[in-house]
Amino acid sequence: MGRSGLSQEDAFHEAFPDHPWVRRAFQDNKKQWLQVASANVRAEAVKAGRTCEGLWRWFSRQNPITKKKDLVCL
Repeated sequence: MGRSGLSQEDAFHEAFPDHPWVRRAFQDNKKQWLQVASANVRAEAVKAGRTCEGLWRWFSRQNPITKKKDLVCL
């Protein structure tokens, strides 16, 4: 999306015309893709295509932005 010359919002609408633009969601998803997941993980997701393992829902669960914190009993 960054190489299209369009703003993030315009590029999003072009790629996903039936979905509303939510800046925070876009930024979180971009962070998951570029900063949380490794290049190898991204390549595997792309390679998986439209299979279960290639869906964003699966990718997002496998590469969460925040780590679950362990509960500590005091």
